[in-house]
Amino acid sequence: MTTTEIYLFRHAQTLWNEQKRFQGQKNSDLSDLGILQARKMAEKIKLLKPDVFITSGLKRTKETLQYALEEMGEERNIYEFIEFNEAAFGNWEGMLLEDVLKEFNVEYDTHKERPHLFKLQGAETYFEIQNRSIKGIKKILGKFPGKKVAVVTHGMVILCLTGYLRNIPIKRIREKVSIPNNTDFLKTCWYH
Repeated sequence: MTTTEIYLFRHAQTLWNEQKRFQGQKNSDLSDLGILQARKMAEKIKLLKPDVFITSGLKRTKETLQYALEEMGEERNIYEFIEFNEAAFGNWEGMLLEDVLKEFNVEYDTHKERPHLFKLQGAETYFEIQNRSIKGIKKILGKFPGKKVAVVTHGMVILCLTGYLRNIPIKRIREKVSIPNNTDFLKTCWYH
């Protein structure tokens, strides 16, 4: 049996996080605090000693890892797996949270309180995010068996994967799982 360790890091804070805007799959630069968080993430990476580094296809994950590796004084091969991209949020992308609450009150309430029923034009459902993320995990297991893998990804991806790992139905995921803070991580071990 082979054990593959996967560390799921949330990217560092962005300007849109700071402004309380929905990002989804749109890009926003790291904030000043985000750059500091990314540099401090180097300490965690040094302790974990990953063999492989993966980011989503979005700029904020790549920048987070680049700052961390720069702080460590290391150059490493970095793989990009779009399966770990943040959820698509349709028309909400780029909108301030307060405007979403005004214009999409019912949909936002469903997103937070009844995630299993969440649907929005141009947005992914929680089920779609979870299924896509699981494909990313399977890809890692096939490509890097027995390795320690650091994945810099997004809050919704980690939320949905945590629910899957803990066997929590999507219906209960928001009440049972919290999205990690920027640059926090979740360790998972896969036996295959």
